[in-house]
Amino acid sequence: MYPAIFSLCNNFYEPEESSHHFSEASSSPCSGLNTPLEQAFFHPRTVGARTRLDWTPRHLFTASILPRVWCRMAVLYADWASHVPELRSLDTEDKVALMSARATQCVCMWHAGVTLRRRSRDEVVLSGGSYFPRDEGAQKALAGGENEAVLSFLRSVYNPVFEEMLHAGADMGVSEEEVAILKVLTLCVPVPALSAQGRRVIRDAQARYQAALVEVLSTKGVMGGGSSPVRLYTIQRLSTQMAWLSTIERVAQEACNHLSLMTLFNIAEMRGTFPYEIHVRRNT
Repeated sequence: MYPAIFSLCNNFYEPEESSHHFSEASSSPCSGLNTPLEQAFFHPRTVGARTRLDWTPRHLFTASILPRVWCRMAVLYADWASHVPELRSLDTEDKVALMSARATQCVCMWHAGVTLRRRSRDEVVLSGGSYFPRDEGAQKALAGGENEAVLSFLRSVYNPVFEEMLHAGADMGVSEEEVAILKVLTLCVPVPALSAQGRRVIRDAQARYQAALVEVLSTKGVMGGGSSPVRLYTIQRLSTQMAWLSTIERVAQEACNHLSLMTLFNIAEMRGTFPYEIHVRRNT
């Protein structure tokens, strides 16, 4: 089910919004940054249009497109999370608490996951044809003005992704099923703001999806050949992917640190109630 949802959310866009979310033709509004938190999660269309995502690396990511990319990824996140059945078992307060606490991690995992599926070592794709390159010389094209803050942000977040995820991922190859389960595991983490019942629901979900990942990896091991190597193959692959979840936790904290400053000081026009709730209030 989840690979199909992953593919659906990646490929869906509204016909009248076929342009990229940062192009002049797009009506994707930066005013979506001021959408109230609950409204943003349950009515994501109020944050911005569902423009074409386009995961091909064509344009260097810059400060000028950050607000629109942020809004488009928020819409994608809310659309995808609405299909996670465990969230339907939570009351409204718990849903908002979980989705706000895990938003940055899930977006970081989405970027990493799409890039893993591309088996790319050279850039992280960030939607709308934008990307961040691994090469430090290419990164320096972002130097100057507000791009300096964005460059510092992207380096802090995605250089560890290059080193700890994409290099190994390009060698091993990662299936759509694996990426889809890793995304749900990124969301299903019991956060302190959840009620006791909410924590039970999410802990149970976490255990189910961990078991599902082991089953997928075991199947890949059997298909890879041999009975005795299967367990070692599964353990090695599982340990690698669990380490990726730790990487995402760490880089998401870096992302929140940078984006909270951008929100507070309106760097790259990132000031708004929605990013404030996600990056500033969550960090306090």
